[in-house]
Amino acid sequence: MESTFKERLNEIMKENNISQSKIVQYTKINKGALSCYLKGLYNPKRENIIKLATFFNVNPDWLEGKDVPKESSFTHVDYNNFNSVGKYFNIVVSTNKKGLDDNMINMIAHILKNNDIIDNVSELTNKSKEEIISFISDNKNKLIDKKILIDINNEIK
Repeated sequence: MESTFKERLNEIMKENNISQSKIVQYTKINKGALSCYLKGLYNPKRENIIKLATFFNVNPDWLEGKDVPKESSFTHVDYNNFNSVGKYFNIVVSTNKKGLDDNMINMIAHILKNNDIIDNVSELTNKSKEEIISFISDNKNKLIDKKILIDINNEIK
């Protein structure tokens, strides 16, 4: 027997001990709408189903109540949601280009050396900011395989 969206949403919230306010904060779904979903008064649009499925890292079709595997068939990381990022990465470093100072570069270099992505720290510490950003971008797949996220925003704020 298939479950309803309301049942699945309540189930996954209970499993993860997540409050409505936390869901609203991270998904930007209207609090009133979320409350109605939880009461079964109406079902969300597909866009909000995707937001909720992404937040909980479950299959959107499962969340809708369909008889499909619960596990998400894709890996999507919401970089604005620390819980989502934390499920996928052991090491998370995030900064903007302005924050990429000598200390940050040294820390990133040590992370890369300790994870066998570079042979020695000087391979990164001797590069310009642009070269470092390019190196990290070029090695994104290798970093993700090692469960490392290094996000450097090019905008200077």
